[in-house]
Amino acid sequence: MGTIGGALCAADPRYDMLPLISGTGARLEVLAPSGVRTLAPEEFFVADGGTSLQPHEILAAIRFPAASVFTRVVFEKFRQRTFDAALASVLCAVRTDAGRLADIRIAVGAVHPVPVLASEVAAELNGSVAAEVDPAAAAARVAASVLGDDGGTPLVQYQRELVRALAGRALSAALSDGRS
Repeated sequence: MGTIGGALCAADPRYDMLPLISGTGARLEVLAPSGVRTLAPEEFFVADGGTSLQPHEILAAIRFPAASVFTRVVFEKFRQRTFDAALASVLCAVRTDAGRLADIRIAVGAVHPVPVLASEVAAELNGSVAAEVDPAAAAARVAASVLGDDGGTPLVQYQRELVRALAGRALSAALSDGRS
């Protein structure tokens, strides 16, 4: 058992909460003797692992955007056994307006020391008609943007395939109209 705050402070990239925080653009409030500072996930998580928490600071609050910010939020992960940490995970948060993607965020977890936003792919998809987006093609671009186009070690090749499959599922579910 653990807590959301504890999982974030442990900053294990395999934990589910890290891509959730990054993918939804939540803000983290850190309390110190000198006061409170509010951090974006990319400021809280340190690029080579860990957090930017200083001595005598604690994570005091997590502020998620209002529920109306996203139409759908979908999380997919792959793990060996039920209680194992993820080998790869993908969160896709979308907001549609009149059938078009008004905002999309795609966060990939467990394949780098910190969650990675597929910002370039999201920028390409923003403004698209949701029903016309090819989730498989977009998922391949997500995997390539996070782990490179091809090659790499067998582990990177495996992770790329996992991310592609998970991103495809997450995008399909996030872009569906909910009636399937």
